[in-house]
Amino acid sequence: MGKSTFNSETQKHMVVHQALNGEIAYWLRLDKFFSGKVATDGKTFNCFTKTDNNNYGNIQ
Repeated sequence: MGKSTFNSETQKHMVVHQALNGEIAYWLRLDKFFSGKVATDGKTFNCFTKTDNNNYGNIQ
């Protein structure tokens, strides 16, 4: 699951999350992008969706 933090220069709310595709990587995104929406084939989805194991996965 993503952890929250703030950018020290802008004070904007950020989310730190780990890749779930087997990669050992961490990502930092603005909260509005992490919790935003994306439209595909005329349907709107969350950019990240909570999965059964309580983690968030990228919709692809």
